[in-house]
Amino acid sequence: MLCPLHLSDLQAELMVAHLAKAALQKTAKALKKVLAALMVVATQLWLRVTRQVKRLREMAMLAAEAAWMAMLAAKAAWITGQVEKQGEQLVDSSQGFQEG
Repeated sequence: MLCPLHLSDLQAELMVAHLAKAALQKTAKALKKVLAALMVVATQLWLRVTRQVKRLREMAMLAAEAAWMAMLAAKAAWITGQVEKQGEQLVDSSQGFQEG
């Protein structure tokens, strides 16, 4: 048989266990709230990063298009120079025919 002293010790341990269980449940609820808040923040950050990446991608495309256009302009200038040279040579050679 258990003596009353042991019974009160068991009751005290049981009370401590119940208090610990309640504290753990409150802690779990608080942690769930913190986790939910962190998920919201993480989602917002992800969306912000996604938008920034999209903007950077658009800027990169614009820069590539600008480089392409600059290359085309350089080619056009070179072709124009070649045409002008050939035109001058034609004029020079036609003057030789007219003098001769």
